[in-house]
Amino acid sequence: MNPRASPPSLWMHHPASEGGSGRGTTHTRGVSANAERGLRVLGFPLQVSPWFFVLLLILGAPREQRWTTEVLVGMFIWVAVGVTGVIWHELGHALAMRRYGYSPSIALHGMGGHTAWGRGPSPTAKQRLWVSLAGPFAGFALGGLVFALGLLVDLESQHWAVQRAYLVLLWVNIGWGVINLLPMLPWDGGHVVEALADQVTGGNGRKPAAVVTFLFAVPLLVWIVYTFGFSLTTLWTGFLLTTSLRIAARAFQKEPPPRTLEGTLTRSDGPHEALARARAALTQAGPGEKLVSRVLYGATSEDWAQLGADLEHHVLPRLESPDDRATARELAAWAQLLAGDPDDAVRNVEVMRETHEPSPALSSLVALAEERWERALDDAEDLDPREEEAERALLRAYALAMLGRHEEAGDAIGRDRDRGAVVDASLFRAGRFDAAAELGRTLWERFGSPEDAYNAACSHARAGRPGESMAWLERAIDSGYTDADHLERDPDLASVRAHAGFDALVARLRS
Repeated sequence: MNPRASPPSLWMHHPASEGGSGRGTTHTRGVSANAERGLRVLGFPLQVSPWFFVLLLILGAPREQRWTTEVLVGMFIWVAVGVTGVIWHELGHALAMRRYGYSPSIALHGMGGHTAWGRGPSPTAKQRLWVSLAGPFAGFALGGLVFALGLLVDLESQHWAVQRAYLVLLWVNIGWGVINLLPMLPWDGGHVVEALADQVTGGNGRKPAAVVTFLFAVPLLVWIVYTFGFSLTTLWTGFLLTTSLRIAARAFQKEPPPRTLEGTLTRSDGPHEALARARAALTQAGPGEKLVSRVLYGATSEDWAQLGADLEHHVLPRLESPDDRATARELAAWAQLLAGDPDDAVRNVEVMRETHEPSPALSSLVALAEERWERALDDAEDLDPREEEAERALLRAYALAMLGRHEEAGDAIGRDRDRGAVVDASLFRAGRFDAAAELGRTLWERFGSPEDAYNAACSHARAGRPGESMAWLERAIDSGYTDADHLERDPDLASVRAHAGFDALVARLRS
């Protein structure tokens, strides 16, 4: 077989972005795995971790040690209002995302809640601004309604449980909303600052938002420690504030310089530094199209296998944020696909889908590995045709070829013959000789290249059809193929050399 076109180059679709914890964190690009199953609220997938209820119980634990009926009822009110209040807050984010055309999902976990954007292009700064504000203001609207009802009703004459529910509703919807708008990452107020700074700086708003986070979080942390001393309130708020400071500090860390894959991760790397290095290594493998085409082409490397193992076994256990863990699993799955280990990649993606949806490119590649051609095609359709046109074409063409829709596969390739050659070579290397032969025919009819006819001949030969192979060798020679020496020694044509007309064909070519 002729040496086939080496994979061109591409930019990897960003996996789930790093994000922090805390109620109202909205800037996760994944989507819940429960998009088609499980709980839903107003049509949005909803995941609820048991740790979310543990968090509410800790925050609402009575200061006194006596567990009276009033305390137990108060705890029930607190948990019920807390759950509904957080869901209502996240619904504000989700409805705003839906308004912009995304398919968001909501997750409640041990750090609060977050709403994932779902698939689609990266949101603009203006979209992120309004989405960040939508959560707190949904709470303000509900809290305002509760306050208005309180003015219309004589609360002092009501049962103490009603009075307790009234105060908790105000605190959860208005009090938490105000706190969440403090200008600190990763809270909504921090995202508002970042979105505004993005508009002013042309997309470089992370560092200004980090500076504002430091200016607010450090004095606030000192004040809380001084005012409350050692208490549960101090521990919890201190944890949230130090988390904000850690996230802000990352904005000032230098991106690691590009490295060779060897030695990409070391045991001394911090987990976030390791993630950055892993992403740099994958980016160095080629921006998007090249990465997808290398996976399709079946590139293998022990170094990629080591990178995937390091991410899974040495980096993941040190990550706390669900977003960071999803990022690590996405990067590990990419490395494992490059290493020729689709089983581990599929396993990582399945675990990742418990909280986040992988990037469409990865999801499509995993579906191809599982021979789920329709799913792979659907996932490829989710790639942005403006920003990820090349990788979208590669994945669609491969899936369509495996579905036997060869003309559509040719349409997906368009006028880029090299791209078609990559898909053809990928099918051949995967042992999909029938699909490769048909795609080779489509490419030859579109471009008239002798190499496409020759490759179709090799695919037919490998599939055990020497007669068809001979016919395509004749087309290759008629189209301008001239390498008689390669024709005689190509192992892909071993089954054809015994054909009665093969020697005459070689003699014709030499003459």
